Amino acid sequence: MTIERSTLTDEMMGCNMLPAGEDLGAQQDRAAELAKRQGLTGESTGLRPALGDGWMASPCTHELAAALAKAQGLMTGAGKSTENPFFRMKYADLASVWDACRGPLSQCGLAVVQCPEVAYLGDPEFYDRVSKQSGETRLGVKVMCRVSVRTRLLHTSGQWIEDLLSTVLPVADPQSVGSAITYLRRYALQALVGVAPEDDDGE
Repeated sequence: MTIERSTLTDEMMGCNMLPAGEDLGAQQDRAAELAKRQGLTGESTGLRPALGDGWMASPCTHELAAALAKAQGLMTGAGKSTENPFFRMKYADLASVWDACRGPLSQCGLAVVQCPEVAYLGDPEFYDRVSKQSGETRLGVKVMCRVSVRTRLLHTSGQWIEDLLSTVLPVADPQSVGSAITYLRRYALQALVGVAPEDDDGE
């Protein structure tokens, strides 16, 4: 049974039983107690409201929301400082996005944690490949994978929101996986904290 945010009681959503200074473990215990009184079990306790695939939040987010609103008022656009040689255009890389939001987030008691996850899909395919350096024939392995980045925005109150962003790669070589992780981190961070690239053409 999955509980939509709208079906949670006013008591839980109003945070009357979840003091702001209480640590997350105590908040989880209180949320579980409230859920038990309502006849709910498992993950339908409100700890991970059904807000969409991959999207989760702590039982209360009012302090985090207020802090994020303040931080967004201090943020600037992310500068497009990196050249994409394939499309002949500049874009805001991960460092530029962080430069745009790190200070305001920190000033407002907010922090971001991003954790990559890799899952292999299907069976590995073995093949012979020729080394460019030595000319030797070596054994190679091909396997598809799903690369995900879980991004959590935390507030000093213990409140948090989190989302999961994923993509599928045809080959799980280290370079491709590393590039995908950086790509997902950039877009997930932009979306979660509200940073947009600067408009460099004035339109």
